[in-house]
Amino acid sequence: MALTKKEAREWKSLQAKSKRHGVPVTRVGPANVSFSKGIYAQLGTGRATMIMDARVKVKKSRGRK
Repeated sequence: MALTKKEAREWKSLQAKSKRHGVPVTRVGPANVSFSKGIYAQLGTGRATMIMDARVKVKKSRGRK
């Protein structure tokens, strides 16, 4: 099943942030993504981007590279 335009844009953004900051993210369904520790989100709602931003912020605050 293909992604809608909004979902595809969010997925590309998540992939770029994942590569830039080293936060793993995988696609587990047609419009679902999984972060580590069993965190799932749906593409197209903005929730996945919020989770990614929070994980990047936590990683920076802990001083990891």
